[in-house]
Amino acid sequence: YDKNNKIELKTSLDDALASAANYINSIGWKKGEPCFLRVKSNKKIHDKYINLSARKISNKLRIKKWKKKGLVNFDGSEITLNYNAALIMPDGKNDTPLYLVFDNYEKILKWNRSLRFGISVCKLATMIKL
Repeated sequence: YDKNNKIELKTSLDDALASAANYINSIGWKKGEPCFLRVKSNKKIHDKYINLSARKISNKLRIKKWKKKGLVNFDGSEITLNYNAALIMPDGKNDTPLYLVFDNYEKILKWNRSLRFGISVCKLATMIKL
């Protein structure tokens, strides 16, 4: 990608970023769609709805159902998105962040099955507006 006709993932930032972008595209990333949303709950969420493992994300619900269960944006405002989402708690402890995750997040998990890795890559994607 840096136009020297060599793929140098360890020494060329351009090559490394282009390779990662190509991979993300090949696994089905949908540009412009959300990846995750940091949330908090005004009610007790039953444990069965909280994903603690990246092996199999389950219990996807429409946002309006999550709102009925007491979820709001982390800043306390109402969630306005309208997608299917699953709830994850990457650190697995009650006082740690909660995230609603969407299809793009699950695409990232094909790359590396770690809830924290998924959040990190999605945060980076948000910062560079993928």
